[in-house]
Amino acid sequence: MSNKPSLQDAFARYKEQETELFEKYSGKYILICGDETLAPFDSQLDALAVGKARFEPGTFLIQLCSPGADVQTFHTRVAFG
Repeated sequence: MSNKPSLQDAFARYKEQETELFEKYSGKYILICGDETLAPFDSQLDALAVGKARFEPGTFLIQLCSPGADVQTFHTRVAFG
C-alpha cells in the first residue's frame, strides 16, 4: 500500500477546512498536497505551475475557494488524435 497523497484525501481536507479557507481566500485558488496547503493563487494555471514543480502528478488538488464545493471536477490537458 502506498503512502502517496491522494486526490480524495486532499478534497476531504479541503471540505474539513472549507469555512476557514473561504474566509481567507475567497475567489482564489488553493493547492493541497498531503499536509500542505498552498494559497492564494489568482489562476488555476499559477497553482498548476507550482504543483507541477513541487509535487508528483496526481497527488495534488487545485481548488477554487468558493462556498458549497460538494463536487470536485477534474480537468486534463490531454489530447487524443
